[in-house]
Amino acid sequence: TITNAQETGVLTVPPPILSRVYQTLSRGYVNLLNTKKITDTKFPFPFVNLISLLFMLESLLVPLMMASIVNHIVWAPICCFLSLFGLFALNLISGELENPFGVDPN
Repeated sequence: TITNAQETGVLTVPPPILSRVYQTLSRGYVNLLNTKKITDTKFPFPFVNLISLLFMLESLLVPLMMASIVNHIVWAPICCFLSLFGLFALNLISGELENPFGVDPN
């Protein structure tokens, strides 16, 4: 370790610099523990259910609303697809951000 190397003379570093090394190591370990707390906190399950329910409801209502708002036969499905695709893509991206490495082996 660093202390043993200092005592045996292998590492000749003045004590103020050595204390700074220990301080930097301590900060790194504290930051590691803080990131572990963030990754261990799971997304609330009732909130996931609510989001899924709202996505299903929106998948049913957006086509009806687009058909009544946009009168053109080509633009209504395009607008409907783009809005729903954007929302589902955001949902999938948030799932990737929650667990970026997944459960499969890298």
